[in-house]
Amino acid sequence: MKYKELDNNQVRLLTDIRQTYQTFLDTKEELLRFKGSMKWKTTDSGTYLIRVLDSRGTEKSLGKKDTEKETIFENFNAGKAKAQARLETLKVSLARMSGMAKAADLGRLPAIVGKILRKLDDEQLLGEHIMVVGTHALYAYEAVAGVQFDSEMLATADVDLLIDSRKQLKLMITDAAIEESGILGVLCKADKTFKKLRTQTYTAANNQGFMVDLIKPALNPPWKKDALQNPDDNDLSPVEVPNLEWLLSSQRFNSIVLDTAGIPAKMVCPDPRAFAVHKKWISTQAGREAEKKSRDSFQAQAVIELTASKFPHLPLRKSELSYFPMNVLEHSKFDFDL
Repeated sequence: MKYKELDNNQVRLLTDIRQTYQTFLDTKEELLRFKGSMKWKTTDSGTYLIRVLDSRGTEKSLGKKDTEKETIFENFNAGKAKAQARLETLKVSLARMSGMAKAADLGRLPAIVGKILRKLDDEQLLGEHIMVVGTHALYAYEAVAGVQFDSEMLATADVDLLIDSRKQLKLMITDAAIEESGILGVLCKADKTFKKLRTQTYTAANNQGFMVDLIKPALNPPWKKDALQNPDDNDLSPVEVPNLEWLLSSQRFNSIVLDTAGIPAKMVCPDPRAFAVHKKWISTQAGREAEKKSRDSFQAQAVIELTASKFPHLPLRKSELSYFPMNVLEHSKFDFDL
């Protein structure tokens, strides 16, 4: 067996905390409508309703005071207060549920990854701009399926050296919409000890040796203008990886996962079918280290079996994976329907 089923109590608790966290995220999004504040401003020409748009004090006049503007002012403040109160209540519920989830052994994701994902989501980068690829995507698939992959799926041993793939997070950047602080700035919000490696400018590492790689699809054609090139020398510079466009072309797989403290985080990664086919392809590449090839193939088989068993909405049909070359699909030897 490549994974074990959660028991009924674990499934119930996981479902409850994932639903509560989704409500928390929805409420945070609702609060964005109430960003800033409203105030009245009196000038020589009268009193005006002013919307303060950001922390820098940028203002926008909504017009002269009248019954309509008074209603807008009252609804804004009442709506913001209601959403804030709801968010605080949800925080208390999540704190209680996180403790229960940790006790029930549901926390799987390394805590630092949970922090990074929550910061990326706060910056509205997850999904459209950045997604998780590589081993950490397994946590997203297992959470939705209600299972836990065996530990051997996440680490491999080579002689006396233990290579723990959970200590290296791979983030694929999909477009150029990155805020002023850059990716490294977001990582530092999760852990201020993250620094860019001098010899590997697409990698950041913290004081505990946890590394984050920023990767991107290779340009096709190679001379095409690179819209993802970051002009900030202090930020991470994504490295090109061949055939990542296969993952980029797949539909996004959204999940809520729990870190080792039981705290939930949103994760966005590729379609598990695309993950499996891509991993299988990687396992056949001549330059790939032998121990990594073995893990790649094992992960690919486990995810395709999980998909066939747990995700009936994702049928194993070649027609739904047409963004892969046909020879890659056939070489995977997965049991695809016509």
